[in-house]
Amino acid sequence: MLIGHIHTPNTYEPFLQHPVWQKVLTWLNTEAPKLQDGEYEIDPFDQFDRFDELTAGKLTASRLRVNLNPQKIDGRNIYAPISTVQTIPREEAKYEAHRQYIDVHYCLEGGEIIEWTPVNQLTPTMEFDTAKDYCLYESPKEATSLVITPGTFAIFFLADAHMPKISDGKNKQVRKVVVKIKQSIL
Repeated sequence: MLIGHIHTPNTYEPFLQHPVWQKVLTWLNTEAPKLQDGEYEIDPFDQFDRFDELTAGKLTASRLRVNLNPQKIDGRNIYAPISTVQTIPREEAKYEAHRQYIDVHYCLEGGEIIEWTPVNQLTPTMEFDTAKDYCLYESPKEATSLVITPGTFAIFFLADAHMPKISDGKNKQVRKVVVKIKQSIL
């Protein structure tokens, strides 16, 4: 798990050198705030120049070859649902984890708490759903709580279980992007 703020790249850039990370973080910073709720696909194999050019805002949605509202999930490398969801009490939230896709949760408006714990410390409450790439788990006795505010992102790798949408006591909803990156392209 890695947490950061989009406007402090010096804290996370050393860990995210692969061009896919640079493309996703640039898209979150420059394009996602302009888009309506919906699902978007990002072409990870579109070529681009240096990260400096990306952060200077020279990439547009068309140059990133963003496919708006794709119909198929199967076989996609990077896709990004944007949604506004109600936050809920911790007792109603569920831990989840994935085997194919890394999650990047990015807050656009409002806020939430996301809990994190290693998946190997949890007990599943269902069979793993291969078609939807997820499994739900029982809540552990102890976990790490992440306060997610606008501009904050949290990256959950395949070994990371996470429980999103928890109320932070201030925001009744959160508008967020969850970028899904297929592990095999990294």
